[in-house]
Amino acid sequence: MNNKYFKSLALITLLLISGIAYAQDDDRINITNNLYGAVSFGQSEFDIDFGNVNVKKEDNKDSSLGLSFGYLLNENFGLEFGYQQLGEGEVTTAGINASDPDIVTTYEATGWTLGGSVTMPVSDRFVIGGRVGFLLWDVDVEQTWGNASVTNSSDGSDVYWGLTFGYKIGDNATIGMGYSGYSVGDVEDAADDEYDVDITGLNAYFSFRF
Repeated sequence: MNNKYFKSLALITLLLISGIAYAQDDDRINITNNLYGAVSFGQSEFDIDFGNVNVKKEDNKDSSLGLSFGYLLNENFGLEFGYQQLGEGEVTTAGINASDPDIVTTYEATGWTLGGSVTMPVSDRFVIGGRVGFLLWDVDVEQTWGNASVTNSSDGSDVYWGLTFGYKIGDNATIGMGYSGYSVGDVEDAADDEYDVDITGLNAYFSFRF
């Protein structure tokens, strides 16, 4: 098993075991109030390893949007799944030969997430949290040079993580800021060349319990 998959799986398993064990002794749990949701909006940044390709211009930042739902095992641990619109970017590279036109590559990334979450209070109102799990990603790539255009799509699974800092605005709602990272693995362009892609993002979020 890939080392990063093993680490992610181990963290999720630890969250589950700890949460279930704690839930058995936690009298504060309200089963009817354990479902929660969250929306986030922010900016994502793509980090792509282009190897020896001559990059002439790159726009690697875009807005991002996320939606997730989860179930609290207790006041601190939960399971969640969600959908992430991770944004799009554009890079201009030199043609293969000096006389060839530049190649413009645009890419857009989306993904489904499944993982665990942990939240810890630091005061009556402020909380810190973390997320870790698996990302089922999809990246659409379009390359144009001159009057020609070719598209390609890559998909796979990898890991994601996140850190949050929030403020409770009521018994069932929290607003805050978060920083997340998404590993997208090897993405193929229209020429079947592979690039390693990592995405990070700073976002504002609003979470609520049903």
